[in-house]
Amino acid sequence: MAITVKTQPYEILIRFTDGAPTGYHYKTIEIVSDGERVYGATESPAMPVEGEAVAGVLGDALQAALLRISALEQQLAALADADSDAGLVLVEQL
Repeated sequence: MAITVKTQPYEILIRFTDGAPTGYHYKTIEIVSDGERVYGATESPAMPVEGEAVAGVLGDALQAALLRISALEQQLAALADADSDAGLVLVEQL
């Protein structure tokens, strides 16, 4: 398999002073992989984010989080349906 290098968002850091956000930084991670095995992963240093870029970085993170939540909700619903169906079968057998 071909070895690939992929850089992706890794971490968002928000500093608060007196309860108000005063600083934003983010890190990326570079992953070296062949698709099956990870050969290395390197974090970048924390990089400051300022101005309108803050909304972009936070927006990407929130979008990814919301997509993950949606996928997990679908899995949970499928499991609940399967559990409900199993319960009906059990009741019918009694």
